[in-house]
Amino acid sequence: MYYGRPMRPHYPMPQQLTPQEFIWRRSWPYLITFIIAILMAILTLLIFALEVAQLGANSSTFYTTGTTGAGIWCAVFFGAATVLIFIFPSGKKHVMVTRIYILFIVIVIPMDFVQMTTTGEKCLISTGSCSVPLGLSTYEIKDWQITASSSEDEDSDLQVQNARIYIEHKKAWCPRKNTINNWIQIDLGTPTKIHGFITQGRSGTSEWVTSFLISYSTDYYHWQHVTDSYGNQNVFMGNVDSISIRHQYIPYPLETRFIRFHILKWNIKPCLRLELIGCQECNKLLVYYPYSTFSASSTLPIRHKATCQPRDAYLHTDKGWCARFKQVQDNWLQIDISHPARITGLITKGRGDHQDQWVTKYSIAFSNDTRLWIYYNDPQRTEPKKFHGNYDSNVERIHYLNQPFTARYVRFFPHEWNKRLAMRAGLIGCPHKGACCLGYFRVHRQTSCVENLAYGKRVWLNYLHERSYDLAKLVDGYDIPPRCLQIDNSFTNEPTITIDLNKQHQVAGVIIKGLETFSHLSQSDYMSIFNLDRIYVYVTREVYVDLHDSSSSLCSFVTRLNYSVYSQRLHFICSKPVQGRYLHVKATGIRLSTITAATTELPLATNYSYQHYYRHTQATRQKNLFKANFCEVYVYN
Repeated sequence: MYYGRPMRPHYPMPQQLTPQEFIWRRSWPYLITFIIAILMAILTLLIFALEVAQLGANSSTFYTTGTTGAGIWCAVFFGAATVLIFIFPSGKKHVMVTRIYILFIVIVIPMDFVQMTTTGEKCLISTGSCSVPLGLSTYEIKDWQITASSSEDEDSDLQVQNARIYIEHKKAWCPRKNTINNWIQIDLGTPTKIHGFITQGRSGTSEWVTSFLISYSTDYYHWQHVTDSYGNQNVFMGNVDSISIRHQYIPYPLETRFIRFHILKWNIKPCLRLELIGCQECNKLLVYYPYSTFSASSTLPIRHKATCQPRDAYLHTDKGWCARFKQVQDNWLQIDISHPARITGLITKGRGDHQDQWVTKYSIAFSNDTRLWIYYNDPQRTEPKKFHGNYDSNVERIHYLNQPFTARYVRFFPHEWNKRLAMRAGLIGCPHKGACCLGYFRVHRQTSCVENLAYGKRVWLNYLHERSYDLAKLVDGYDIPPRCLQIDNSFTNEPTITIDLNKQHQVAGVIIKGLETFSHLSQSDYMSIFNLDRIYVYVTREVYVDLHDSSSSLCSFVTRLNYSVYSQRLHFICSKPVQGRYLHVKATGIRLSTITAATTELPLATNYSYQHYYRHTQATRQKNLFKANFCEVYVYN
C-alpha cells in the first residue's frame, strides 16, 4: 500500500492565445471585449483632451471652484485597463476588466458631468455669502457711525447722515468747502470684510464726485491707503452724472473697522452717496432667550415681581431690571450667554415701563467661571473704562469695543443714573460656530451650545457614595464608545445612577447618549438579549427619591414601546421644569405583570405551551440580566 504523497491529477493546460488570435477569435464574448476596448481607448483620449482644455481655460479657478479633475483619473484608468486587455487576452482577467469598465461608465462619468455642470452654482453660493450691502442703504448702520471732515451747516439735506444710496431726492453728503482735504468716514463697529462699494451723486442736481482715495484702519489711530499693484495709492474713478449708480471692487479684500473716502475731484460740488459691500461675522446680537440668562446683585422685593426682575433686562422687553436700593454703588447686572463667545460691542437701554429711569454711566467686567473677573479698559488707560449710557429710556446706546474679548459672563456696574438705577442690556459679537467647548453641548445639531449641568460632577451608583473612575466617564464630556459604561441588575432590581449637580437647578431636559442602537432587531431578539423595559429620570432636592411623592420629582421616562429605550440618543423633555440638586437615572426590567397580561389574549389551545413557557421564565428570571449602555449624560435648564 502506498502512503506517500498523493499524485496530483493531470488537467489539460489552458490554451494560450496570442493577441492576434484574441482579436480574430469569433467567440462573441471576446469580440465584445475587443470592441469595448477600442471604444474605451477613443473615449480615453476624448476625456483627457476635454479635461486638459477645461483646466487650461479655468486654471485661475481650478482650486476655488471645487473641480477635482475626476475625468483625468477616469481617462488614466481607461488607458491602463485597455492595455491590460491586450496584455492578458485570455482567462477571466479581461472579463473582470470589462465589468470595471461598465461600472466606471455608469458611475464615474455621470458624477464628473454633474460636478462640471454644478461647479458654477457652488461657486455662486460660496462667494455670494460675503457680498451683501453692509447697511448704509437699509439704515442698519446708524447715523452716529457716519462722520466727516465737515458738512454743510445751512442745509439739512446735505448732512453727513444723508450719505446713503437711494435716499430721498436731492439729499446727500456735501462738505462745507470745496477742497481736496474733505473725507467721509464709516465706523462699522467690528472688523468687517469689505470687497467693494457703490457710489452715487446728488440726484436732481449736477453735483457728484469724479475721483477719490480710500483709507482704512482697525483702531482709528493707524491708517493705510488702498494701493494698486505698484504700491501706489489707488485712485478710484467716481460717477459721470448725479443719477447713475456705480459699483466697484477693491483691488484686494479689506478686513477693517473704519473706512474713509478722500475726495480728489468733483463736478460743481463734491456730494456723495455710499454703500459698502462685504460681510460682518461679529456684529450679531448674542443675548436672547432661552440661550442667555440674567442675574443681578439685588432686585425689588417679592411683592413687586411683576417688573424690575433680572429676567426683564432683555432689550426687547417692555420693562427693565431695577436695583433694590437707589444709591448703592455696588449693584451689578450679569449676563450669561451660555457659551464663551467673542464680544465686540455693548448695548444699553432704559426702563421700558417708566420713561424717566435709565443709567448714564457704567463699567463692565468679564469672566468665564464667575470667580475671576477682569475689568475692561482700553490699551491707553490704566483704570477701568467708564462708558457713557443713555439719554432716555427707549433709544439704544451702542458701544463698539476697541479691544474685543472672549468670555461667557459679562457684568454691568452702573455708576450714575437718572431717577433710579434701572436698565436693559445686550451684547454684540460672534456667534459660536464649530464644536462646543468641553462642558457644553448642543441639544440639536443646529442649535446654540448650552452648558452641561452634569459635566464634571460627582456620580455614584445605587446610592453607594463611593467615587468610581468608570462612573466618572458619564460626565467627562466624551461620548465615544471606549468611555461608555454598562449597568445591569446583578445587585439590585432597579439600578440607579445619581449625579450631584452641586446646587439647585431648574432642569428642563436630559439627554443620554447610548453605545449603539438596536432598532434593527426584532422584538423576540430584545426579549432574549435585553430585558430592559424603562428608564426614568428624576430631579430631587434630597439625595434619595421619595417613593411617596415621586410624581412631583419625575422629569420624564422612556419605555420599550417601538424600541425607544434602545435608541442611541435618549431625550427626556420634562413636562414642566423640575427644581432640584440631584439627578437620578433609574433603569427597570420587564415586569412579571407584563407577561401575565399578555396571556389573557392567548387562545385556550395554547394554555399548556404558555404554562410551560411561564414556568421556564419564572425559573430563569434571576439569571437573565437586563443591561443598559450609557456613554454620556447631558443636563440643561
